[in-house]
Amino acid sequence: MFLRFSLLALLGSILAACAACAPQSPDQLREKTAEATANLKRNTKAVAEGVKEGLSSKKSVDLNKASKEDIASLPGISTQKADRIIALTRQPANW
Repeated sequence: MFLRFSLLALLGSILAACAACAPQSPDQLREKTAEATANLKRNTKAVAEGVKEGLSSKKSVDLNKASKEDIASLPGISTQKADRIIALTRQPANW
């Protein structure tokens, strides 16, 4: 989810920079703004649905002790992400 927000913020920054560089008519600017707003609404709705699904889930997993299968069973977590989570949580802390 944080990744989606980061990508969305980056996309918005790029669009703003491009809009500032190239001269545009008011109609072009309105159209681009409407497209960006529609994308933002769609992405925000998807994130909200994911959060709602995650909060309504009765299943909790201790990421420090869970198996790959337990982690991969969580919504939005693939086996590749589960491998990365395990690799990161099993590393000794460098305090």
